[in-house]
Amino acid sequence: MKMIPQFSVSGLDIFNACAVRSNDKALIARLQNGASSVLRAEQQLIEDWAAGDPSAYLKRQRFPLLCDADELKDVYERVLVGGNERPTYEKIKASAGKICPQCGVGRIRTLDHYLPKSKAPELSVVPANLIPVCGDCNFEKLDQQPSSLNECVFNPYFDDWRGYSLLHASVFLTPEAVVHFRIDQPHGCPDEIFERAKATFIAFNFEETLSVAASGMMKDVKTNCQRFSDLGEPQRSEAVRSWLQDQFNGHVADYPNGWRAAMYKAYLESDQFVEGGYNLLP
Repeated sequence: MKMIPQFSVSGLDIFNACAVRSNDKALIARLQNGASSVLRAEQQLIEDWAAGDPSAYLKRQRFPLLCDADELKDVYERVLVGGNERPTYEKIKASAGKICPQCGVGRIRTLDHYLPKSKAPELSVVPANLIPVCGDCNFEKLDQQPSSLNECVFNPYFDDWRGYSLLHASVFLTPEAVVHFRIDQPHGCPDEIFERAKATFIAFNFEETLSVAASGMMKDVKTNCQRFSDLGEPQRSEAVRSWLQDQFNGHVADYPNGWRAAMYKAYLESDQFVEGGYNLLP
């Protein structure tokens, strides 16, 4: 759950560029007639985020669409994804870097409609509604439709949760090594952020995704901890703890609610692990 910069081009500009990408002059005219719907929708969405409740967009009485809803949705697949405006699609993805800002595990492969096209076709090509994510996060979330603020998942463009340590983990070494992740409410964290963090954790199936990612790092963690095996105690445990602390410090500074920071903190807080339990890692 990491913030990313908002894309600099407006939804109206992208829509206008997409609308003319057709040989059907009647379709172009209908889409251009609907441009004002896209403009109002983008303004309303950004206003709702500024007010702190994006679910309000789906609950309010919206302006009537001035063109067909299916044609609005089709602009995304036909032109932005599969047509001549594909370079803009790629630029939106690239603006977030390489790693998914939701899970922090997978590489960015696609764009997720924060509010689904089925409910808000007028936002189909509006960048504020298009979140660069990995394929797994896009698949897990599907057409999630928040009916209240507490159901609104993390939005990397607008939500700054760096001040709250929300993602935590615990390490278990028997019967097999595993790292379990969870969402905790730290002191001073508003209830709404805690509830939304839990909703995000569930919607993207982080319990499984992050545990699998941590399992994939166990060999590397074990190898690094075993570098100090020639030392006697307590120097060996102190060296292992120092290395884990360095890893945690580096990751938490870059990504406070990232899975790596939570994983290293879990290892660091386990005396059993620090005092030799790392040898039980696969």
